[in-house]
Amino acid sequence: MVKLSLIVLAGLVASASAMAWWDPEPMPPFDEYHHSGGCECTALHAAVKSQNGPGVDLLLKEGGQPVDSRDCNSRTPLHWAAIRGSLKMVQTLVQHNATIDALCELGHTPAWHAFYRGHRHVTAYLQSLRG
Repeated sequence: MVKLSLIVLAGLVASASAMAWWDPEPMPPFDEYHHSGGCECTALHAAVKSQNGPGVDLLLKEGGQPVDSRDCNSRTPLHWAAIRGSLKMVQTLVQHNATIDALCELGHTPAWHAFYRGHRHVTAYLQSLRG
């Protein structure tokens, strides 16, 4: 049991070290920064934020929604899918040619947002696309 606890603790320390390297200046808490009142976004952003898969599919196929549209904080729908940790939604947006290296106003990619929030599966997928 002690050996397992040490292994888990070592993993947490390694993760904290990786996070410190990845983000020397932490972002404000999610609710303070990402839900600022009056932030305008497209219907596609709203569907992704609410994780409405059928709505996202419909908007991409028939709604003429630009896959790389920006909200008031320069986030694309792919940023929001990564923030939410929805691998299926990320894959759908990528299949519709979403730009995987798009930068938000703070200079962060969707992969960074996924990593920052602990969505390792989304981070790994987005990193795999970079070659």
